[in-house]
Amino acid sequence: MSPRSTADEQEWYGGALVTGTRDLAPQERQALVSMRRDAVLELAKVTATAAVFIALFGIAAWWSRSFLWLAPLVSLAWMFAADIRAQVVLLQFLQRTRGDVTNGIVVMCEGAESKLEVLPSSGLIWSRNGSREHGIYLLPRASTAPVPEHARLAVRYVKPYDETVSVHQRPLSDAERDELARYVPELPLLRTALGLLSIAVVAILVPLSSRHPALLFAAAAACVFVAWRIGTRIVSVVRTRLAVRRDLEYRVAVIVQPAGDEPAIEVLPHSHYLWTEGGMPALWRRM
Repeated sequence: MSPRSTADEQEWYGGALVTGTRDLAPQERQALVSMRRDAVLELAKVTATAAVFIALFGIAAWWSRSFLWLAPLVSLAWMFAADIRAQVVLLQFLQRTRGDVTNGIVVMCEGAESKLEVLPSSGLIWSRNGSREHGIYLLPRASTAPVPEHARLAVRYVKPYDETVSVHQRPLSDAERDELARYVPELPLLRTALGLLSIAVVAILVPLSSRHPALLFAAAAACVFVAWRIGTRIVSVVRTRLAVRRDLEYRVAVIVQPAGDEPAIEVLPHSHYLWTEGGMPALWRRM
């Protein structure tokens, strides 16, 4: 099923609202297949080049019994870091566009400055303002609850708080509350377990090297650093979880209307999430 905006939810690609869908023409589908073929060839070329360099430097290092030959390889890897990121994008493009070739659907999106056509499975920009986009630009997809009508009415009833802003509040809709529930952060259990395991391993192994004070000091410092990172991360996540859950319980958005011509925004009172801006879902929700 293709993404679409309905009364219950809105679909976004890169912050642009989905307004409709259409089928890819046969020649457009063929163009997509051709783009995938070119991406495969580009990946193969880069992989073959990297394999040749690695083999040559590896043979040189083995033949001379010197690892100094690996230094140029590290330098090359650093120089081509941007190319490596480009290859990651190509891999994502190939993986995600399989569904686009099968479905043969393109979605139409309204952005703030342009009209886009996007392939829904991959988020690939297919055209911009009616012109084909030949580069590979993958947009993030998001789904939000629409701003309810009572929110638009509530803006009219803001009252002055001080000389800079006027405020009011309004209830979150059921759809907004369901969306907010998706933003409750998960506890980093796996990362915490791995950190505690590393501390335990160090605590077990360090006494075996008690004759080396420098090693003991370094190990203790490493354990303190890992424990600090784990602790601060857990505290931050727990605070955010509690704040978002309180917002879910009270289900209220605070309307803030700045003085002058600036658009009104809505903020959740406990988590302080920016919820809407200018009568639209906040940008982070649309991305």
